[in-house]
Amino acid sequence: MTDKPEGPTEGSTGPTEGSTGPTEVSYNEWNGKIIPDIGGTSNTGGTSDTGVCYYDWKGTVLDNLTGTYNPDYTYFMVTLYVKNDASQPVSTNAWYWKLVVDGVEYSRDMNSFGSTYQTPVEIQNGGEKETRIIYCLNSIPSEAEVIYKRPSTPIMERIKHY
Repeated sequence: MTDKPEGPTEGSTGPTEGSTGPTEVSYNEWNGKIIPDIGGTSNTGGTSDTGVCYYDWKGTVLDNLTGTYNPDYTYFMVTLYVKNDASQPVSTNAWYWKLVVDGVEYSRDMNSFGSTYQTPVEIQNGGEKETRIIYCLNSIPSEAEVIYKRPSTPIMERIKHY
């Protein structure tokens, strides 16, 4: 499986004429530091009797994004893998997945939502799913972490998938 989307060459700038979605963006692999989970969980709730949901993520800096490109911002795409072994469902809804950079919590980018739209699903016990979320940042992060914030969540544990 390749992570490099087809489209413009690495390092190009500006929107690509005729682009139709996130597979047609130029990119640079992010070489920042991913912060490991603190205490093994990434949410404010969760109990061991509900089971554990495993996840991993990787980040990619996008040079441009169809229809929403603004050179004053950095578009950061998170590719998220979720495997739910908990009794409670876990959603791929982008509103529940936050990117924390330098102590600031970011929600998904509203303007790029159409470019990466994937119908959110509730991952039930035993299910797994990969999805992408785009965040709009002021600069390229040197460190980041992804957290899941939803009431009544199981324990979230980061694994090595990527």
